Amino acid sequence: MSHSTKILLIGAGLLSLSAVALAQPGQRPMGPPADRAELKTRLEQRFDALDANRDGTVTVEERKAKRAETRDAMRERMFAQLDTDKNGAISKEEFKAHRGHGERPQGEARRHHGHHGPMAGGMMGRDFAAYKDKPVTKTAFVDAGLSRFDRVDTDHDGKISSAERDAARKAMRDRPAPANRPSPPPPGL
Repeated sequence: MSHSTKILLIGAGLLSLSAVALAQPGQRPMGPPADRAELKTRLEQRFDALDANRDGTVTVEERKAKRAETRDAMRERMFAQLDTDKNGAISKEEFKAHRGHGERPQGEARRHHGHHGPMAGGMMGRDFAAYKDKPVTKTAFVDAGLSRFDRVDTDHDGKISSAERDAARKAMRDRPAPANRPSPPPPGL
């Protein structure tokens, strides 16, 4: 696995954990905010949910603990979904019924439904690279999310229009995979 892929996975994990941490039990996180002020508030709340000891930084250990907590909660929810007769076990029939639920016609791509996308907030990719093995301050966390927002808000009005969101999604889809990206030119060219 490449270094950039690991960084993206770490960032995506942190983002997922922070979004799940804010969700109420049994509810999904709200969609991405279209307003910069709302995003700032959500990022601050996400950070606070991750900062277990309330010292103003989220450490690697706090991220790992939240990730484990979230993973356990997700496993419990998945088990509850599969165990339709609520007998504490998943039968072969229950498993097959669930598996069949997600089948699509051949060739149809899986659609990702959820809050992730160009404005999901949090620290991802290059915004998070400097913090993979270090504590993250609230300021750095919020600034990274707002920086991401500002890249999508091309008219700089503090709001993300549907056209700006669509353009950002298209740009993300059109980016070549990290392994297929051309190497940067040598220094001095």
